[in-house]
Amino acid sequence: MLVKQVWRILTNPQSMLAKVLKARYFPHSDIFHAQMGPRPSYTWRSINHSKWVLQKGGCWTVGNGMNVKVWEDNWIPSLNGWKKLWKLTIPPRNQVLLWRIIHNIVPVRLNLNNRGVRCSILCPICAKASETIDHVFMKCQKSKKVWLGAQKGLYLSQGNMQFKDWLFYHLEHSDTDTMALIAYRGVKMDGFDGFGLDC
Repeated sequence: MLVKQVWRILTNPQSMLAKVLKARYFPHSDIFHAQMGPRPSYTWRSINHSKWVLQKGGCWTVGNGMNVKVWEDNWIPSLNGWKKLWKLTIPPRNQVLLWRIIHNIVPVRLNLNNRGVRCSILCPICAKASETIDHVFMKCQKSKKVWLGAQKGLYLSQGNMQFKDWLFYHLEHSDTDTMALIAYRGVKMDGFDGFGLDC
Protein backbone atom coordinates (compact mmCIF):
# COMPACT_ATOMS: atom_id res chain seq x y z
CA MET A 1 0.00 0.00 0.00
CA LEU A 2 2.81 2.44 0.82
CA VAL A 3 4.50 1.72 -2.50
CA LYS A 4 1.31 2.97 -4.18
CA GLN A 5 1.83 6.30 -2.41
CA VAL A 6 5.38 6.52 -3.77
CA TRP A 7 3.99 5.74 -7.23
CA ARG A 8 1.33 8.45 -6.84
CA ILE A 9 3.97 10.99 -5.86
CA LEU A 10 5.98 10.07 -8.96
CA THR A 11 3.09 10.02 -11.41
CA ASN A 12 1.04 12.88 -9.96
CA PRO A 13 3.50 15.52 -8.72
CA GLN A 14 0.75 18.16 -8.65
CA SER A 15 -1.25 16.32 -5.97
CA MET A 16 -1.43 17.90 -2.52
CA LEU A 17 0.47 14.99 -0.93
CA ALA A 18 3.30 15.19 -3.48
CA LYS A 19 3.62 18.97 -3.14
CA VAL A 20 3.67 18.90 0.68
CA LEU A 21 6.18 16.06 0.94
CA LYS A 22 8.43 17.53 -1.76
CA ALA A 23 8.44 20.97 -0.13
CA ARG A 24 9.27 19.51 3.28
CA TYR A 25 11.57 16.55 2.58
CA PHE A 26 13.07 16.72 -0.93
CA PRO A 27 12.78 20.25 -2.39
CA HIS A 28 15.98 19.95 -4.49
CA SER A 29 15.86 16.29 -5.56
CA ASP A 30 13.44 13.53 -6.42
CA ILE A 31 11.82 11.07 -4.02
CA PHE A 32 14.41 8.37 -4.73
CA HIS A 33 17.27 10.60 -3.57
CA ALA A 34 15.38 12.12 -0.64
CA GLN A 35 16.83 11.76 2.84
CA MET A 36 14.83 11.01 5.96
CA GLY A 37 15.46 14.51 7.28
CA PRO A 38 15.17 15.85 10.83
CA ARG A 39 12.03 14.99 12.79
CA PRO A 40 10.23 13.17 9.96
CA SER A 41 6.51 12.53 10.21
CA TYR A 42 5.22 8.97 10.53
CA THR A 43 3.82 9.24 6.99
CA TRP A 44 7.15 10.32 5.50
CA ARG A 45 9.11 7.69 7.44
CA SER A 46 6.78 5.00 6.13
CA ILE A 47 6.82 6.20 2.52
CA ASN A 48 10.59 6.77 2.54
CA HIS A 49 11.18 3.28 3.94
CA SER A 50 9.06 1.66 1.20
CA LYS A 51 10.50 3.42 -1.87
CA TRP A 52 13.15 0.70 -2.27
CA VAL A 53 10.48 -1.57 -3.78
CA LEU A 54 10.08 0.71 -6.80
CA GLN A 55 13.81 1.33 -7.01
CA LYS A 56 14.45 -2.42 -7.20
CA GLY A 57 11.83 -3.30 -9.78
CA GLY A 58 11.30 -0.09 -11.69
CA CYS A 59 12.73 1.23 -14.89
CA TRP A 60 12.27 4.51 -16.69
CA THR A 61 12.85 6.15 -20.04
CA VAL A 62 16.15 8.01 -20.36
CA GLY A 63 14.74 10.87 -22.44
CA ASN A 64 17.32 13.65 -22.83
CA GLY A 65 19.59 12.12 -20.17
CA MET A 66 19.54 15.10 -17.80
CA ASN A 67 18.38 12.98 -14.82
CA VAL A 68 20.55 9.94 -15.51
CA LYS A 69 22.89 9.04 -12.69
CA VAL A 70 25.23 6.65 -14.47
CA TRP A 71 26.90 5.25 -11.35
CA GLU A 72 23.78 5.07 -9.17
CA ASP A 73 20.84 4.00 -11.36
CA ASN A 74 20.09 0.34 -12.00
CA TRP A 75 20.51 -0.69 -15.62
CA ILE A 76 18.26 -3.21 -17.29
CA PRO A 77 20.17 -6.34 -18.20
CA SER A 78 19.60 -8.17 -21.46
CA LEU A 79 16.36 -10.12 -21.74
CA ASN A 80 18.26 -13.10 -23.17
CA GLY A 81 19.76 -13.82 -19.75
CA TRP A 82 16.35 -13.77 -18.07
CA LYS A 83 14.80 -16.02 -20.69
CA LYS A 84 17.68 -18.45 -20.30
CA LEU A 85 17.29 -18.48 -16.51
CA TRP A 86 13.63 -19.52 -16.64
CA LYS A 87 14.26 -22.10 -19.38
CA LEU A 88 16.99 -23.93 -17.45
CA THR A 89 16.06 -27.51 -16.62
CA ILE A 90 16.92 -27.18 -12.95
CA PRO A 91 14.70 -27.31 -9.87
CA PRO A 92 12.56 -24.17 -9.49
CA ARG A 93 14.19 -23.58 -6.10
CA ASN A 94 17.54 -23.12 -7.87
CA GLN A 95 16.05 -20.76 -10.46
CA VAL A 96 14.48 -18.64 -7.73
CA LEU A 97 17.77 -18.50 -5.82
CA LEU A 98 19.62 -17.23 -8.91
CA TRP A 99 16.87 -14.66 -9.53
CA ARG A 100 17.02 -13.51 -5.89
CA ILE A 101 20.81 -13.19 -6.02
CA ILE A 102 20.66 -11.00 -9.13
CA HIS A 103 18.01 -8.79 -7.49
CA ASN A 104 19.90 -8.64 -4.15
CA ILE A 105 16.94 -10.01 -2.19
CA VAL A 106 18.57 -13.02 -0.55
CA PRO A 107 17.95 -12.67 3.21
CA VAL A 108 21.60 -12.29 4.18
CA ARG A 109 22.15 -10.51 7.48
CA LEU A 110 23.15 -7.16 5.99
CA ASN A 111 19.98 -7.08 3.85
CA LEU A 112 17.85 -8.04 6.87
CA ASN A 113 19.50 -5.34 8.96
CA ASN A 114 18.86 -2.77 6.22
CA ARG A 115 15.19 -3.78 6.23
CA GLY A 116 14.85 -3.16 9.97
CA VAL A 117 15.61 -6.60 11.41
CA ARG A 118 18.06 -5.92 14.21
CA CYS A 119 20.75 -8.58 14.26
CA SER A 120 24.49 -8.98 14.01
CA ILE A 121 25.60 -8.45 10.42
CA LEU A 122 28.67 -10.67 10.80
CA CYS A 123 28.84 -13.90 8.84
CA PRO A 124 27.93 -16.75 11.23
CA ILE A 125 30.40 -19.08 9.47
CA CYS A 126 33.63 -17.06 9.67
CA ALA A 127 32.66 -14.03 11.84
CA LYS A 128 35.24 -12.00 9.87
CA ALA A 129 33.07 -9.91 7.55
CA SER A 130 29.52 -8.72 7.00
CA GLU A 131 27.19 -11.37 5.63
CA THR A 132 26.49 -9.98 2.16
CA ILE A 133 25.65 -11.84 -1.03
CA ASP A 134 29.20 -11.30 -2.28
CA HIS A 135 30.66 -12.60 0.97
CA VAL A 136 28.42 -15.67 1.14
CA PHE A 137 28.87 -16.69 -2.49
CA MET A 138 32.44 -15.49 -3.20
CA LYS A 139 34.57 -14.53 -0.23
CA CYS A 140 33.67 -16.70 2.77
CA GLN A 141 35.91 -19.74 3.31
CA LYS A 142 32.92 -22.07 2.89
CA SER A 143 32.04 -20.64 -0.52
CA LYS A 144 35.65 -20.78 -1.71
CA LYS A 145 35.74 -24.51 -0.90
CA VAL A 146 32.48 -25.10 -2.79
CA TRP A 147 33.74 -23.27 -5.89
CA LEU A 148 37.13 -25.02 -5.79
CA GLY A 149 35.25 -28.29 -6.28
CA ALA A 150 33.55 -26.97 -9.41
CA GLN A 151 34.74 -27.49 -12.96
CA LYS A 152 37.43 -25.33 -14.51
CA GLY A 153 36.25 -21.99 -15.81
CA LEU A 154 34.06 -21.18 -12.83
CA TYR A 155 36.83 -19.58 -10.81
CA LEU A 156 35.55 -16.50 -9.02
CA SER A 157 37.66 -13.42 -9.47
CA GLN A 158 38.47 -11.63 -6.22
CA GLY A 159 38.56 -8.29 -8.05
CA ASN A 160 35.82 -5.68 -8.06
CA MET A 161 33.20 -7.82 -9.81
CA GLN A 162 30.13 -8.49 -7.70
CA PHE A 163 28.74 -12.01 -7.56
CA LYS A 164 25.48 -10.97 -9.23
CA ASP A 165 27.44 -9.52 -12.19
CA TRP A 166 29.52 -12.70 -12.47
CA LEU A 167 26.33 -14.74 -12.33
CA PHE A 168 24.58 -12.65 -14.98
CA TYR A 169 27.66 -12.84 -17.21
CA HIS A 170 27.44 -16.65 -17.08
CA LEU A 171 23.68 -16.52 -17.71
CA GLU A 172 24.34 -14.73 -20.97
CA HIS A 173 27.52 -16.56 -22.07
CA SER A 174 27.55 -20.06 -20.57
CA ASP A 175 25.78 -23.19 -21.70
CA THR A 176 22.87 -24.69 -19.76
CA ASP A 177 25.03 -27.40 -18.16
CA THR A 178 27.34 -24.76 -16.69
CA MET A 179 24.36 -22.78 -15.40
CA ALA A 180 22.90 -25.91 -13.82
CA LEU A 181 26.24 -26.48 -12.07
CA ILE A 182 26.32 -22.86 -10.84
CA ALA A 183 22.76 -23.17 -9.51
CA TYR A 184 23.58 -26.46 -7.80
CA ARG A 185 26.71 -25.01 -6.19
CA GLY A 186 24.77 -21.94 -5.05
CA VAL A 187 22.10 -24.02 -3.32
CA LYS A 188 24.82 -26.24 -1.85
CA MET A 189 26.10 -23.18 -0.02
CA ASP A 190 22.78 -23.28 1.81
CA GLY A 191 22.01 -19.85 0.42
CA PHE A 192 18.27 -20.38 0.38
CA ASP A 193 17.63 -21.73 3.85
CA GLY A 194 20.51 -20.77 6.08
CA PHE A 195 20.65 -16.98 6.17
CA GLY A 196 19.45 -14.77 8.94
CA LEU A 197 18.27 -17.64 11.13
CA ASP A 198 20.10 -16.70 14.30
CA CYS A 199 19.39 -12.98 14.27
